[in-house]
Amino acid sequence: GPTMTLEMEPVPLTLSSLYPNSGASYLAGETVPLSWTAAPAEAEGGAVFGTTKVANYNVRWRLKNAAGYNEQTVTGTSYSLSTNGYAAGDTVEWQVVATATNGSVTESAWQTISLKPPSITIDDLYPSGSSDIYAGLGFTASWRATFTVPAGTSGSSYQASAVVRVRKRGTVDAR
Repeated sequence: GPTMTLEMEPVPLTLSSLYPNSGASYLAGETVPLSWTAAPAEAEGGAVFGTTKVANYNVRWRLKNAAGYNEQTVTGTSYSLSTNGYAAGDTVEWQVVATATNGSVTESAWQTISLKPPSITIDDLYPSGSSDIYAGLGFTASWRATFTVPAGTSGSSYQASAVVRVRKRGTVDAR
């Protein structure tokens, strides 16, 4: 009888909806929630029989353009990336590699995250330059610290510590 030949190849997965995608800004040191979706790819010019399931994902991250990368294997479509160890001004790249149960491997493009510093304004100082304080008496210094994060940035900042310097008017050395 007639023989029919079928060409079989593993159906790869398609990765999409990577978040945050390129250009996102976060504060250095905060944890960035990464997420993505995966689905079977459509075959070119033909029908797909059967289903492709994800075996696992490898999340990779590195300082932009670094030679190597850090990697973590996960089974879900999200990962909490800690930016501890990176500084404000750094750009971190991340990508997802999906491995299907049929052995096919799909890599996403590298996405970038900019790490920004918060700006800090200090005002409402007390005592101020117009205050009279008597010699020998202690006083309580106070101030207001206002933190501003870059537009589009998520996260929170707070004052972890402060250094108060006191000096006699006209002198250089502060205590």
